[in-house]
Amino acid sequence: MCEARERRRALGWGALLVAAGAVGCASPSVPKPPSLKLPETVKNLSANRVVDQVTLRWTTPTETTDHLKLKGTMTAVICREQPSRRRGPGTCAPVDRKVVLPGAAVEALETLPPELTSGNPRSLAYRVELKNENGRSAGLSEPAWTASGNTPGVVSRLAVASRRAGALVTWQAQKDDESWVEVSRLRLDLPAGKSAAAIVLRGGEGDGKVPDQGGLVDTGAEREAHYRYTAQRVRLVTVGGRAVEIRGPESPEVSFSLREMSAPRVPQGLVAVPSEGSIDLSWDAGDQPDLAGYNVYRTGPDGAQTKLTTEPVAGPAFRDTTAAAGTEYEYRVTALDANGNESARSGAVKETGR
Repeated sequence: MCEARERRRALGWGALLVAAGAVGCASPSVPKPPSLKLPETVKNLSANRVVDQVTLRWTTPTETTDHLKLKGTMTAVICREQPSRRRGPGTCAPVDRKVVLPGAAVEALETLPPELTSGNPRSLAYRVELKNENGRSAGLSEPAWTASGNTPGVVSRLAVASRRAGALVTWQAQKDDESWVEVSRLRLDLPAGKSAAAIVLRGGEGDGKVPDQGGLVDTGAEREAHYRYTAQRVRLVTVGGRAVEIRGPESPEVSFSLREMSAPRVPQGLVAVPSEGSIDLSWDAGDQPDLAGYNVYRTGPDGAQTKLTTEPVAGPAFRDTTAAAGTEYEYRVTALDANGNESARSGAVKETGR
């Protein structure tokens, strides 16, 4: 009887051990606390100042601080801070707020108060705080830096002209201002449905080593394409040990099409035939598709040169009715294209008036 009790007792302990092992295998991990759904902080905030306008850009995160996908809208609170060497970091005072979505590219604009747009440059820091629907956040972003104070002046006398090397862009230079000029070129005549980003060209270095030369040659412009040019002065200032750019106003725009600058071929086969009261000139016709006409030049016995054609002649012939009898003249001819480009002068022929 005692043996039976011991057997039952042993079997009972074994069953308990098996059950305990089964429970151990199915045991769940330590449960996680519920998510606070705090948006991650903004990582790519930038600030760009033009005169009294500061443009802020960033991409809104897509996850919470515990790596869950964000859903719905958030509130972005933008604040501005004015650090001081003596006082250290200042208070980040709210200046704007926006409703944003996860993953959205966001742009915000602040107009600086007048006291921050004059005088010597000082540090300005912007931060963004993302708040969830409960008004909670993971804190402020890292700062994006710019500067207060005076900005460069407007680029004046902007002009564009055709040259063989490209479009010559000129402006009034400022030798005593350590700024450089950025020229923006935007193509306007693309087919419907196509667009192009503005191309930025830089004139000068803005460090005082390379003074403002008042111009540059845009070698990337295409012939006969239609463009819009604008220019803007940029100054690099160092505040709080950081180098930041501040920009002046954009210049008035200039519309421009780069003309073909390769001149037509020089006319060949010039001959002169005298007749009573005139000298008739003829030459070989050019075959360029954009040929617009010809100019005729005459040199008298005193060496004086005269352009006989007030307007280009369309065909390869010209009658000089002003030649004086008994006077020898030298004649040359040039070709012009539709853009007004003129060839070099032809070989000379001489003839005496009758």
